[in-house]
Amino acid sequence: ATLIVGDLCDGRIEDVKGALAPFSRLNSKYGVFFSPGNHEYYYADFESKMAFLRGLGVKTLINKSEKIGDISIVGLSDPAAKKAKMEEPNPSAAYKGVKSPSILMAHQPISAKEALGFKPDFVFCGHTHNGQIWPFKYLVSLVQPYTYGEYKYGASKIFVTSGVGLWGPPMRLFSRSEILVVTFF
Repeated sequence: ATLIVGDLCDGRIEDVKGALAPFSRLNSKYGVFFSPGNHEYYYADFESKMAFLRGLGVKTLINKSEKIGDISIVGLSDPAAKKAKMEEPNPSAAYKGVKSPSILMAHQPISAKEALGFKPDFVFCGHTHNGQIWPFKYLVSLVQPYTYGEYKYGASKIFVTSGVGLWGPPMRLFSRSEILVVTFF
């Protein structure tokens, strides 16, 4: 499966359609799954963005789960939804009926931490950009429990990627862009 943990759509849908169109060519045996990040909520057309992604074959998981074989893929909303007066992260709703091993997608590590009581086996997050520009990583760690890399929490493994995008200045310093590839056997 391909998992995308938010921030694909920084702008109005009309401005980002061309950049998103190539996602229709993603070929993943078990599907392409998406949970929104803060940037999806910054403009008033959140639902249009989600509908466009679904039209590309991307399964949007917003506080819900989908089962693939014996594993549940669980996606959370982003805390930015509160300001947009939309559905905030709700681990209880997302995990409703989930009894199988699970993979949690949460854009912000702080949302993932709130869901760790549901004992996901694997957690994938983004948002932090690994600080993007040194020394911001240290500031990010003041508000996010996990900033970059692999962590262990009980039986859960948490992965926080620096992602491919940027915020603010169009540069990185001591933080590279990445696409995280995890292979399960």
